[in-house]
Order: sequence, then structure tokens, then C-alpha cells
Amino acid sequence: MSLNISPVQLRGLLSALAAQLDVIIDAPIIPGEQLDGVGEFIGAFNSCAQSLARRGRAQCAYVESFVDEAVELLHAAESIDADTARRLGSK
Repeated sequence: MSLNISPVQLRGLLSALAAQLDVIIDAPIIPGEQLDGVGEFIGAFNSCAQSLARRGRAQCAYVESFVDEAVELLHAAESIDADTARRLGSK
């Protein structure tokens, strides 16, 4: 199995992924929860929207930690590769 990873391409993908995390995830509250007939629906809708926004923010935090870890691993791989090339070049 050959694993050809371009550090430049990977860095670009990680940057693009990180850029997507800049989106603000918020759910505006719709007024009218106290209205007869539709108040319960509006309340349920607001709760659902708030829950979805919380989950979206949690996913963004998860992806952000993934990106940070992937960048660290990329730096480590590049360092190991450079060290190996230096050692092989000195022989």
C-alpha cells in the first residue's frame, strides 16, 4: 500500500476546512411563544433551533481540534522526513 501525501495539498485542505469554521452558528429566537394557538409550536421551534445551533457549534469545536491535531501531525511528519533525508544524505 502506497500512501502518497502532498504536504502542500494537505495544508491547503486543512486551511480550507478551518476557514469553514469561521461561520457564526446562531439561532434567532422567534417571538410569539405566548400566543394562543401557535405559541406552543413557536416554543418548540425555538427549542429545536437552539439545540441545532448548539450541536453545530459543538461539531465546529470538534473539527477545529481535528484540524489543530492534523497540523501538528503534518509538522511532525515533515520534521521526521527532513531528518531522515539529512541522515541519508550524510552517508
